[in-house]
Amino acid sequence: MTKLYFVRHGKTEWNLESRYQGAGGDSPLLPQSYAEMEALGKYFQKVTFAHIYSSPIKRARVTAARINRKLKKHANISLLSRL
Repeated sequence: MTKLYFVRHGKTEWNLESRYQGAGGDSPLLPQSYAEMEALGKYFQKVTFAHIYSSPIKRARVTAARINRKLKKHANISLLSRL
């Protein structure tokens, strides 16, 4: 059975300001976001991922890569502009 896991990118400065950033904005990730990514990567170590899909926006790419680094078996990451 196929399972899908959806993960939102780490929090940014603009998130704290309730500012819309969409694909055009690229506010930096908050320091706490990196700790959350690490924790989520450790949590997902029990899961074997066939693939990871991410938006090409920097905050999403960084989030996907940081989580992938913590996995026992790294997955290929594909960037999809439709995400």
